[in-house]
Amino acid sequence: MNQGASRDALAAAAAELEQVIESDRADTDALGDELFAVGRLLSRQTALRRALWDRSRSGTDRAGLLDTMLSAQLSDPTRKVLRTAVGQRWASPRDLADAVEDLAVRAVVASADQAGALDRLEDELFRFRRIMVGDQDLRSALTGEVDADRKSALLDALIGGGKVADQTRTLIDQAVLARSSRNVEHTLERYSGVAAARRERLVAHVRSVTDLTAEQRDRLTAALSRMYGRSVALNVEIDATVLGGLAVRLGDEVVDATVLARLDEARRRLAG
Repeated sequence: MNQGASRDALAAAAAELEQVIESDRADTDALGDELFAVGRLLSRQTALRRALWDRSRSGTDRAGLLDTMLSAQLSDPTRKVLRTAVGQRWASPRDLADAVEDLAVRAVVASADQAGALDRLEDELFRFRRIMVGDQDLRSALTGEVDADRKSALLDALIGGGKVADQTRTLIDQAVLARSSRNVEHTLERYSGVAAARRERLVAHVRSVTDLTAEQRDRLTAALSRMYGRSVALNVEIDATVLGGLAVRLGDEVVDATVLARLDEARRRLAG
């Protein structure tokens, strides 16, 4: 997904996903399952994929079409994320389908994070991928022209019965059983990258008298990322009692919003 339009669209959809996870207290396991199901549906049904991508329609129209066709099967958190996704402008219909899978992976990784199993997830994905690379017979059995039931039975023997975290099993099942691509190792490596990115990020809990605009969120995220030298995700809560209009906390540390404002002002002066 190298096109700029699709990168921006994915960033917007991923931000909505994080907002749903952090603010709506969504069931991340259910969220991941539903997003994977929609991703598989979009991969199979070309007409649906094109209709939800159709750039001749407005984003509002595409979101309405999603509600009409799929809303009855989706929970509210999943519907919110998908409405944001289909409301963006994607470079191609395939990019939209791939993005929904990416969002599903992020939801499963968030579930592992909430369960304190993120490191375990990364390690288990790495070890399973390494086993596949080193065992050509196993690789052939999991990627060849073998029916899904036999592959699933083989996975049960290898990683079933609690041998891996639930989230690990979900991602391996998706990589082996659901994707049309035969390059399972590449898919697992990409999934591991999503987990690693979440482990490296920081979450800033922001309380604001009014909701922040997209530009304000971007500027705050950029200022915090520069300050801490790491990727920062925002969890924004509307709170009319906040003194000074804005309060920012990362872990146990309260960040002075005036310092952030001065950093941002200094950066813009240098850029100008």
